[in-house]
Amino acid sequence: ALALARERGDRQAEASSLHNLGTVAFLQGNPEAALDWLEQALRIRRELDERRNEARSLNNMMAAYLSLGDLARALTTAEQTLVINHAIGDRHGEARALCNLAIAYHEVGALNRARDTHERALALVRLLGDRSLEALTLSNMGRTLLDLGDAGAARQQCEQAVALNRETGDRRGEGYALTHLAFALETLGELDAAAAAYREA
Repeated sequence: ALALARERGDRQAEASSLHNLGTVAFLQGNPEAALDWLEQALRIRRELDERRNEARSLNNMMAAYLSLGDLARALTTAEQTLVINHAIGDRHGEARALCNLAIAYHEVGALNRARDTHERALALVRLLGDRSLEALTLSNMGRTLLDLGDAGAARQQCEQAVALNRETGDRRGEGYALTHLAFALETLGELDAAAAAYREA
């Protein structure tokens, strides 16, 4: 597809192919290659002024930077993604960007900012009715609250996430939520419940 797009001089299709190659490379565990493809896609999308697709490439680049431990670039990229989605009125894109920005804040140790951004994300995903993203946000908020030392609040968020994932049939999301619930229960000294959550995860 990439070669054909270049042969035709179709810059939009070329950017789409580069973006897809980057996404596949990331999913295959090669964030360095992913960034190479995604950066090429990003340059073209900026040339074409494709703001929505620019945000999508930036979003995937943020995940690759996180995977590589390049926290400063992950944070900058997440912030850029949020600005673009807000500017173009893409509410779902904005919600995803807020979720990713909260994760980036957490990873750089800005836990209060992470918590506040999780709260913004949660309000928006609930407004949009995105149950899967709501569950993921609750799990991630639980993780942040636990690291802030509030295991009780972390437990509440993770219990909600487990329930939501069960409603939507998201087994992977349920396992993720159960793992963080187990961490919270263990911190609270509820070892039998923590062990049960670990087993379920």
